[in-house]
Amino acid sequence: MRRPLKILAWTVGGLALLAMLVIGTVLIVGNTSAGRVQIEKLVARLTGGNVQLSGLAGSFPSHLTLEDLQLRDAAGVWLTANKIELDWTPWSYLEGRLQIDRLQVASIDMERLPQSSSTTTSHGEVSIPRIDVTQASLNVVHLGAKLAGAPASLAANGSAHLRSVSDMLFDASARRIDGDGQYELHLHFDAQRMDGALKLHEPADGPLENILSLPGLGALEATLNLAGPRSAERLDLSLQAGELKGHAEGSLNLNELSADLAFAFESAAVSPRPDLGWERGALRGRWLGSLRSLNADGHLEVTRLRVPGQLQAAALTADVAAVQGKADLHALIQGLRIPGSQPKLLEADPVKIDASVRLDDPARRVELTASHRLFGIKGQAVTAGEQSAALELRLPNLVPFAAYAAQDLRGSAVINAQLAGYPAVTRIKLDANATLTPGTQVWAGAVGDRARLEFSGAFKDDMLSIDDVKLSGRAILLSARGSVGGRGAPRCDGFSDVGDVTGHGVIDHTARIRLGQFDELLAPLRP
Repeated sequence: MRRPLKILAWTVGGLALLAMLVIGTVLIVGNTSAGRVQIEKLVARLTGGNVQLSGLAGSFPSHLTLEDLQLRDAAGVWLTANKIELDWTPWSYLEGRLQIDRLQVASIDMERLPQSSSTTTSHGEVSIPRIDVTQASLNVVHLGAKLAGAPASLAANGSAHLRSVSDMLFDASARRIDGDGQYELHLHFDAQRMDGALKLHEPADGPLENILSLPGLGALEATLNLAGPRSAERLDLSLQAGELKGHAEGSLNLNELSADLAFAFESAAVSPRPDLGWERGALRGRWLGSLRSLNADGHLEVTRLRVPGQLQAAALTADVAAVQGKADLHALIQGLRIPGSQPKLLEADPVKIDASVRLDDPARRVELTASHRLFGIKGQAVTAGEQSAALELRLPNLVPFAAYAAQDLRGSAVINAQLAGYPAVTRIKLDANATLTPGTQVWAGAVGDRARLEFSGAFKDDMLSIDDVKLSGRAILLSARGSVGGRGAPRCDGFSDVGDVTGHGVIDHTARIRLGQFDELLAPLRP
């Protein structure tokens, strides 16, 4: 028994001695000029060049000074900092936390936001390392024109104690030093309470407009206060952004995910972006209860609406009502303009939309209908768990849609589509049937008065796998299978007999053509 204990004691002692030697070597190397240069090179190598240090000095490791710091991503340098002083407790890192006693930065130049690389847990929650910053001061923060719309300079300071998204103490404030602007955020979250305060003051054309990708938002004044125990949080929000103003107030029970909130917002003409704007808007409503047993109502009115994608509407009205967890939506869109060569295709008649969902249904089934003089849509979807959807589209008159594609085609069509397996592997099935009035086109004799398009495949990781696609008519059958995917790959816009084509992505399809009643097919071509 003594021999194993002696072996264990010698092993532990040897490891402790080795650790002391390593720490001593690091301390000695870190306080020599050559050693600091090696540390700068090591940091660059370990981060793949994304962190560049130069001018490392100070008393290694607890008190450090740095002349320059550069942060990079795949697009290049996005932040440069100069004259940095750091007092920290390096040994706390062995406990799994970062303890910074003082951080002082003379100047920061930030041209843009970094490319997204957020870390999430297996449950999709944001993972926050344990960080304690007692004091941080940024003397000058220069925001570049690409980030802020126009160059802007601020001074900022704060402190932070972060454990998780539900356990943190965060205080930060910033002010413009080359103009008007004040920004404050205070958060105190723990297991019992959530207290927070946000204050924003910024004139029109301020940096926040561009950071939010709303360069025409206008002068911004906002206050948000949250206080109280988690079972009875009091919320008070006041907002004015250009011609948009409103408020929301009430109480929240975060333990039961329920609320009693009233809100009202109204706006005159606003155009925060060239592709987004409206002439007048109003939103008001009330939320009472939990998501599963919700009682709520809301009303939205917007005139001269313009949204991304070249969509416009002369007027949009929508009403939402929920009683004991069953929610219904009724919306009316008038004067709808769509992108493409026929923007006024749907403008003359209104689009009516009705939808309903039971919020206490574990599958969250949504039923939807939409109608217009030119089409009718009926569908349902499972939006929780194993998601799926089924849709029926009826086109009673194909003439306007054929004109949209510069074709002379008369008749009607019914399209049924099914989606399943989202988001892992999305299975797609499509069955379209058309009843046609044959015209004088060359292909009219082959297609005849009835045409059918069938498609089955799957979409995963930007790759569309085509199990089978068939187009059949009175005297013709075209079929194909294969896959399409990868950025820069040639598009599969129809059937062909080219065999296999390989690009940056993949297109691997074959086509078969079977012709029947060959004489009738060629009849329109004969003199």
